[in-house]
Amino acid sequence: MMSAMSVVAPARHPETLAAMVDDSLVLMSPRDRRLHELNNSARAVWERLEPGATVGEIVSEVAENFEVSASAIRDDIHRLIDRLRGDGLVTDDLRQSDFTRPVRARNLIRADHQLTVRALDAVVGIAVDDAELADALAPILKPLMSTGEPTDEIVVTATRNHLYSLEMPGRTPVIVGSQVAAVLRIVGELNTLAVESVPDHLVLHAGAVATPAGGVLLPAPSNHGKSTLTAALVQRGHGYLTDEAAAVSADLSLRPYPKALALDPGSFELFPEARPDHAGGSLSQAVQEREWHIDPARLGPVSGPCGASLVVSPSWTEGAATTCTRLGPIDALHLLLGQSFEFGVDAQRAFTTLARVAETVPVFRLVYSDLSGGVAEIERRIDDRGFPG
Repeated sequence: MMSAMSVVAPARHPETLAAMVDDSLVLMSPRDRRLHELNNSARAVWERLEPGATVGEIVSEVAENFEVSASAIRDDIHRLIDRLRGDGLVTDDLRQSDFTRPVRARNLIRADHQLTVRALDAVVGIAVDDAELADALAPILKPLMSTGEPTDEIVVTATRNHLYSLEMPGRTPVIVGSQVAAVLRIVGELNTLAVESVPDHLVLHAGAVATPAGGVLLPAPSNHGKSTLTAALVQRGHGYLTDEAAAVSADLSLRPYPKALALDPGSFELFPEARPDHAGGSLSQAVQEREWHIDPARLGPVSGPCGASLVVSPSWTEGAATTCTRLGPIDALHLLLGQSFEFGVDAQRAFTTLARVAETVPVFRLVYSDLSGGVAEIERRIDDRGFPG
């Protein structure tokens, strides 16, 4: 007579993502984005978690595969399945994910001032009823200006008490307290729309440049130096791709997102020749006191698509000696996952791309305090004879 445990029919949760990295099967639950590495025996169990398969049947198949008795492994398999269920990777309820990218309206409200930009695959119409705000936005958005038909929209309206309302279809309106805040929030919303526009890509929070050896990704959290390093590499003749959202396709090709380079005050003195001219008036000057937005063409070449060939994750640390350490595939996967934006509707494809980058592209962790030293370390890796071009 079968026990109650033996008739349970667990199955892989439909939202669990899986990829092979360094000969190990790595799983990720979108619920918490934690990685789970399975050894060969756990992988054998995972591969048999098909809908309708009972635990008893799984035990029998694994025992036969490893040429051991079922009784010797039954308890271990029960514990493994319970752990996977607790981690949200296994379920007895096979409901499908209800995540879909929202369909955006295309009824741009007409205003006195309108700008249209392309952010990856999003063509965004920005309607503004404030002339000064429009004048400040124009030079910042110049690298992305487009004549295409908008598929997304941002409507900015001045309200009472000098507040500004940002409205976007399918989202709750955002109220900000100043013109400067409105400008910076619009730039941030464009980055969000850019990421959402390529749901079939892996998108990393990273700078990226094109070199003769291929594309170089610089993934890092904010304030770790990725934009500063990107600007310095472009100054040295490498092609600019982006300083914010690097879109990687399944074949590891990098998509250009040539937005204005954004530099914080701590980097201003490093690029005196790129100081903005405040053509947008006093509001433009106020914005640039908070953050420089530099047309990349002022620093160097802007590149088209190229293949990803190197990843260097920078971390600026005051007073630190410059070090550049190669990571193994599993450590690289953890690092890249931490700098990836939320996966879109094709989450498995994005996770597989992430695993492929970690497995096949050299990944380094760079610690530096001196910009020239950091750039030299990156270029040393580019010029390395062992570097796969």
